[in-house]
Amino acid sequence: MMAGGGVYLDVATSDIAEPRRQVPRRPAVLIAAAALGSAAFVGGALVVDVSHTARRVAFKTLGVTGLDALQPRKQANLKPLELLHDGNVCDVNEELLAGLCYKKCALLTNYEAMIRTSPWTCCPHHPCTPLNEKGKIGLRIMCTGYDIGGDGGCPHEPGACLVDEELHGGVCYEKCALLTHGAFPNRMGPATCCDVHGLGCLSPGHAVTNKTFDVGGGEGDHGLAALAGPHFPQLSLTEDANSKQPRTPAKAQAQASAQQDAPLRIALQPLEAMDDGNICADNEELYGGLCYKRCAILTGGEASIRTSSWTCCKEHPCLPWNQHGSVGSRLVCNGYDIDGDGSCPHKPGACLVDEELHMGICYKKCSLLTRGLYPHRTAAATCCKSAGLSCLNLGNDRTSRSFDVGGGAGDHDASTPAKPHPPLQRLTEKAADAEGASAPQVELHRRLRSGGSA
Repeated sequence: MMAGGGVYLDVATSDIAEPRRQVPRRPAVLIAAAALGSAAFVGGALVVDVSHTARRVAFKTLGVTGLDALQPRKQANLKPLELLHDGNVCDVNEELLAGLCYKKCALLTNYEAMIRTSPWTCCPHHPCTPLNEKGKIGLRIMCTGYDIGGDGGCPHEPGACLVDEELHGGVCYEKCALLTHGAFPNRMGPATCCDVHGLGCLSPGHAVTNKTFDVGGGEGDHGLAALAGPHFPQLSLTEDANSKQPRTPAKAQAQASAQQDAPLRIALQPLEAMDDGNICADNEELYGGLCYKRCAILTGGEASIRTSSWTCCKEHPCLPWNQHGSVGSRLVCNGYDIDGDGSCPHKPGACLVDEELHMGICYKKCSLLTRGLYPHRTAAATCCKSAGLSCLNLGNDRTSRSFDVGGGAGDHDASTPAKPHPPLQRLTEKAADAEGASAPQVELHRRLRSGGSA
């Protein structure tokens, strides 16, 4: 069970991607891992997945400082991945309305109604009337239905938190899941974390209060020392101060309203950095001719160098004891062997925003074609009510040649394909940079820019 004098402990059920770290042997942790965890060999090292119960035992046994000594929490890059010159002062998956950031209507409605008209309603086109609006209030009036921020919480002031932070009461705190190593992942107060949601936190034993929880995510990071304490969402994390786009909420709101009237062809193209040398999506990287989800994202910035489909490395030279790995529950298209949206790795390029990848080909989403009735694609012309083996029941499937189309069908725009197609590099990189360069050339360019060896 040893790899260089330690074992790998993995937070398997936390709502964050906490990286695997090599830690010294300690009886309380090793007993919990052996009794309640599962293991697999990756890159010559044993990876142990520890259950939530085991993490609670370890937390109560060793305490905050004890677990911090075993598993330091700090990540390499705490700034969120954002488009800093797009005029949007909210997160990339949010939009501004009346001074608050809401999850984009386009995402909430599968691009059927992209114009937000209130906290609870979205409209497909102008003029917006009660007859053509989509609305959802949810079980509660506030902070539910369409009245949510990009992370599913309450709408918030413009700006963003660091990647190791969470919003609570409109303020950014370091994530409880990180502070308690997954044992009490749900924040219920400035200094209180809980292991369940809702009223269950009022029951004895389900919550823990510690003044060390009342901190920001920038603590210990010299470049972000100003964010060491709790703070409001930061505009500097969503829009560059030197951007030519409007940075104030009032001006950004005016631009957002104008953009809602833009032609559909603009909405169908994904938001990508078009001149960064990366022919994959912004949250992906090229390896072996395929696009994988970035190791930096999978490991929380801990190991950013991909060394195989299933392993990531901290720094050169990459050796078994400085690598992180995950094969997941299946060997293929699972663990670290995934693309940016959690599916199988694919050829360089991207699909339109109203498309989905199936067997390496971009099709218009089944959820759009069937208005949500059969949202899972199982073949070129077949959509299913659910995922998995239940699709073998023909009663759960619907087949139509009208499903065998690309996302641009019917929009009268030659730049958006009407037929199924492989991922398009022109959607991820400018033609002069991407289409004219081979995958090995772009991979070499990426490595040189990141300081890695070719």
